[in-house]
Amino acid sequence: MIGRPLNCDRSSVDLQSWRASIIGRLGIPIAATILLCVGCAAQPPVRAPLIAPIQSTVRADGPATPVEALTLGTYNVHGLIKRDAIRTDLAAIDQVNVWCLQEFPHGDGQRIDDLLPAGRWYVATIPLNREDPKDQAIESQVIASRFPIDRVEIWPLDEGGAKRRVALTAVVNANGRSVRIVNTDHEPSILAWRDGNSMQARRLIEHLRACDEEAVLVTGDFNCSGNVYRLISNSGHVRRVDTAMAAAGFTAVGADGTTFRSGVLRSRLDRIYARNAAPTTEGEIARSSKGSDHLPVWRSFTTPPAAVAAR
Repeated sequence: MIGRPLNCDRSSVDLQSWRASIIGRLGIPIAATILLCVGCAAQPPVRAPLIAPIQSTVRADGPATPVEALTLGTYNVHGLIKRDAIRTDLAAIDQVNVWCLQEFPHGDGQRIDDLLPAGRWYVATIPLNREDPKDQAIESQVIASRFPIDRVEIWPLDEGGAKRRVALTAVVNANGRSVRIVNTDHEPSILAWRDGNSMQARRLIEHLRACDEEAVLVTGDFNCSGNVYRLISNSGHVRRVDTAMAAAGFTAVGADGTTFRSGVLRSRLDRIYARNAAPTTEGEIARSSKGSDHLPVWRSFTTPPAAVAAR
């Protein structure tokens, strides 16, 4: 009975020493990691100045065909790793007459004219991020339209993350009616400690509130995958974005369902929103596509209100 307390005291002392040893060993790496993360957040990467968007006309082997419906599609092409499959995917959805593409490699011999379906396309491209200094191709966003493009603008969203984030916008002349097309690409959110995704969505909405076109279509890779640190699910994140866009006058009109597949992961990331443009019943997620980890999403719209045509 006398020895039992002594053994307990010795065990307690040993346990305390063990804890102190572990904390001491882990303290320096943890502190270094925290300082490194703080340093990264405080000092965003140095980037080259943003260049002006590049406009071109490709496949000018026939006149643009007037159509009653504007059909908008979005597709994150994942660097064109599966270029032939992406060409097949786009050809299978040939009713789309305005494509918004993300992660398109500009330069290094990468051509968009042999990727799009046949016919005349008006193209606006903004090169953004060179992931490898040795690589000649620059990750870019693209708007390719069968309707003439009247003007192009770049809306800065965020310079502080791993990639520069912007929205590429183009005002197209859809049979005499001005419609602003907005192609956006936000940073992944699921494991992000820095909540850049939410900031990019807020800044996008600020730009949308300020633009004066009545008919506006917004699409792209919103990357609203939720966040494990903030206990937000993919569905919850989508609802947040939809609610914020609704407050700015935009309705979610894209087909509902999985738009991203990677291994066992399934997420809704790619969205379409409309203001003063009525969607038709035609539109879907191209689930049979094979070219990327994202799936193309498209929606058709009737002609915008007469007030837009009068501008």
